[in-house]
Amino acid sequence: MIPREKFSNEIWIGVHDGVFHMDDIFDTALHVLYYEQAGKISKIFRIPRGNKWLKDKMDCLIDFGNKNDEHNDDHHHLRGRKSYRIENGIPFAASGLGWDKIGLTVCNESVWIFEQIKQMYVLPIDAWDNGIFLNPPPIRKDGARIRIPSIFNIIDAWREDARGNNQKMDEYFMVLVDFFKKTLRCEINRLKK
Repeated sequence: MIPREKFSNEIWIGVHDGVFHMDDIFDTALHVLYYEQAGKISKIFRIPRGNKWLKDKMDCLIDFGNKNDEHNDDHHHLRGRKSYRIENGIPFAASGLGWDKIGLTVCNESVWIFEQIKQMYVLPIDAWDNGIFLNPPPIRKDGARIRIPSIFNIIDAWREDARGNNQKMDEYFMVLVDFFKKTLRCEINRLKK
């Protein structure tokens, strides 16, 4: 999608195109919620990695790696980037970098809510994205892992259904971002009580 002129109340968020992971979805949803709370409207663009012209038009990049922290790039595969948490050794993914940057604001400065969501969502997503399984599924007698429905399996199913079809991949990404934005909002409201 070629962007038109940006309105003053818009924030343009760029996310790499193609295959998505849970950290991309969560971090994008987090940024949409953050800007929504600030009275801004987020426009999400799925951008080919080589499209510098379009990337340079974005206010925020998710998981690209070509801009530094001042440009809101939550990319975790870069040398010299904060990569491991000191408290538990779980590597960062885009979700954790974004959460550490704006999560407390989204939680209305409640450290308790921030930590609860970090434990429930952010740490498991970051771990999963880096190949660490915090709660591995049980193993059957034949040695195969039992597939327990989880948010990760749901994301995998949607992603696999869209594989090879970029338009469908983008459509599913947008639906999942909206779902997780609403989920995050609901979790914050639930934890306030």
